[in-house]
Amino acid sequence: MPSERAEQEARSIAAIAYVLGPVTGIACILLFRDNPYIRFHGWQSLLFSAFVALAVAALDAVPLLGLGMVFVLFVGAVLLLLMLVWQALRGRWFLLPLIGDVALEMSQRGGPRE
Repeated sequence: MPSERAEQEARSIAAIAYVLGPVTGIACILLFRDNPYIRFHGWQSLLFSAFVALAVAALDAVPLLGLGMVFVLFVGAVLLLLMLVWQALRGRWFLLPLIGDVALEMSQRGGPRE
């Protein structure tokens, strides 16, 4: 059973997975193969970043109205990221719709080899 200090460290690392989006997400996935909690948040961060990037690209193609929608998307994404960091720090496996299910499945793969 992990100690309280180890659990708090895992929570902090999971929260960091969201800070720089795909960079910290990939780092958590690769560096913490033996911790499904950290890997879950790494995958969710990576997938969320990809979704936001695709949404920005799609909205960027819409003349005039697209710029305002990108701003709203950006504000919403920042607020959602803050909530995800908070949930990770609290030790919650907070799953975003659609993305969370994929992240959960991916976090269960690729653990330590026996």
